[in-house]
Amino acid sequence: MQKVAVTVEVPVRIAEVFAIVVAIITQDDLHKAFHLMRCGFDQDLTRAFPGTTKPKWIWSILLRAIEGLFGLAITFVLIMRATPVLELLLNFLAMEFVSQLDDVVFALMWQGSFGRAMQKEAKTLSKTLHLHVLAAPAAVQPALRLLSSL
Repeated sequence: MQKVAVTVEVPVRIAEVFAIVVAIITQDDLHKAFHLMRCGFDQDLTRAFPGTTKPKWIWSILLRAIEGLFGLAITFVLIMRATPVLELLLNFLAMEFVSQLDDVVFALMWQGSFGRAMQKEAKTLSKTLHLHVLAAPAAVQPALRLLSSL
């Protein structure tokens, strides 16, 4: 089992700090969870999604926040274990890619890549009060173009 590198070169330490700051800034699940908690539960959700209750809504936000924190923890461990800058950046890039997969899949659904029924569901979801995804986010546009070209 590889341990955290305690004595690393200054460029590696600078890259680690930069990668951790970027990971915190780009952690969408955590940001969305905090935003939804700030907005509060709205009865429009029960009209859009029958069976929605406030406890279910709170659980979904709590689980999203836990997922975000778990992703940050894994990213932190991978960043701190890397000794060469290239390994550090590759680990960081891999974690960022994995964390964006759900947004890419949703954007592909919204475009109709998974059929009309899924496209209809994605567009219905994007019209709800708390989901502000009417098109693919700018961060996933390159991946979306690549997947659409396949």
